[in-house]
Amino acid sequence: MAEKKLSPRQKMIGMMYLVLTALLALNVAKEVLDAFVLVDKSLGKTTENFQEKNAALYAEFDRQASMMARAKPFRDKAYEVKQQADELHAFIEALKKEIVAKADGPTYKMDDIQSKDNLDIPSQVMIFEKKGETLRQRMDAFRAFAFSMIPPDHEALLRAVKENLATPDPEPDPNKGSMTWEQEHFEDLPLVAVVTMLSKIQNDVRNVEFDVINDLKQNISGEDIPFNKVAGTVITPSNYVLRGDSFRADIFLAAFDTTQSPRIFLGDYETDASGNYRMLPGYDSVPVDGGIGRFTAAAHALGQQAYKGLIELQTKDGKRMFPFSGSYNVAAPQAVVSVDAMNVFYIGLDNPVSISVPGVPADKIRPQLNGNGQLKRVGDGKYEVKMNRGATTARVTVMAEMPDGQMRNMGSMDYRVKAVPNPIARVTGISTGKVRKSNLLAYPGVAAEMDDFIYAGVRWVVTDFDVMVPSKSVRALEVRGDYKFSGEVKTAFRSLAKDDLVVIQNIKAVGPGGERRNLNPVVLTVVN
Repeated sequence: MAEKKLSPRQKMIGMMYLVLTALLALNVAKEVLDAFVLVDKSLGKTTENFQEKNAALYAEFDRQASMMARAKPFRDKAYEVKQQADELHAFIEALKKEIVAKADGPTYKMDDIQSKDNLDIPSQVMIFEKKGETLRQRMDAFRAFAFSMIPPDHEALLRAVKENLATPDPEPDPNKGSMTWEQEHFEDLPLVAVVTMLSKIQNDVRNVEFDVINDLKQNISGEDIPFNKVAGTVITPSNYVLRGDSFRADIFLAAFDTTQSPRIFLGDYETDASGNYRMLPGYDSVPVDGGIGRFTAAAHALGQQAYKGLIELQTKDGKRMFPFSGSYNVAAPQAVVSVDAMNVFYIGLDNPVSISVPGVPADKIRPQLNGNGQLKRVGDGKYEVKMNRGATTARVTVMAEMPDGQMRNMGSMDYRVKAVPNPIARVTGISTGKVRKSNLLAYPGVAAEMDDFIYAGVRWVVTDFDVMVPSKSVRALEVRGDYKFSGEVKTAFRSLAKDDLVVIQNIKAVGPGGERRNLNPVVLTVVN
């Protein structure tokens, strides 16, 4: 499309607009680049903190190695980790300085980078000179070395090291194609972003160094704990065993000192940055007899109860704290009495059912209903069963989740399914008999009542009925959609004489679930 010819003034305005837009874009970019500087400083501070923690751990290794011969091999391994971490950290630091020096010149300052937005130098150093590939190889080597220092069963630590030093190639992008790890992290990125990324990797290296040497430290102890007695000890997940299940227990020798009484504290505790334990306010003490704590707790609340605390033991190098924790289940005492002939569910009602399994917490019980209906939980151990029309039998099967996570069938119970019994239609409290006219006039209508039904609150409502009253000839008065006597019926009642017969028939009522029933007729004789 042909371009419209612009006047010199319009051209000048257009040029100023382009310049202004560019300046705004540069301003936004500067703010973003300055943000990278802040992040890089924060990463540097975090790395320094790790270095201080690592230095404290190395000092502890030296102290323990000077006291115990068995600590020396672990101290030597820790210093191997230090050497590998220091070399990788120094290599990354050299990369950062090389990139900044090539961009800012020989008078560069790492804390005052001028060429923050340079896109060429990082790509040149890390991609075209393949130093990003070298970095990746050295990170992979350090990761493999760290793995060699960690026991195979320390899965959480192995995962953490793998995540901190991961160097996978990204998933291929349909628009950009395949990329390498180094391209993803260093190609065509601003210089300050690349420096920040390298600082982040340095932080990861010091983090892994700390995790590995701290794990090595757990293999030794600076204190020898004295004891004078060894006793066989049995620890069981539960003393309650179901038939067909297996009893499980850990049996081992426990060493303790009967000549001193450790202090045992029960309650919450915290750990400071140095790994020292401290009880929080509100804790209790456990009495100790012969070096063994005697813990007793009143079982008031139902369900699983947890406890934890610290054991304070005096060693030759001072007091030392050992954490402990455990749990137990509290169940309500109960007897199970079942009347087999009364195992009935009524259609349309919320039939209450209590389900429990001795030794199994209520939240681990999973009942199932086999039959045309639904079962829902309404509380701990409390359920409701609602059967649908057409059902004749039902079975409740109780499944329970065992401590190992397996589901186990704990048994079942069969039920008969019945319709709710018919209510009795009554007027003035009777369905057949004598009635005073005054009582008949005062009574509002026809009631449908359940006699001695086991579930309270089951209501039936009369909706239709016919009233037969004598006059010159017997006539029928119809009432539809209500249980109340209409005005016409009341008028007919006022004309009744002694010994007149009132017949209320064709009575219909609606009950639970909207079920409609035909009820018995009501036959009344007026006495005055």
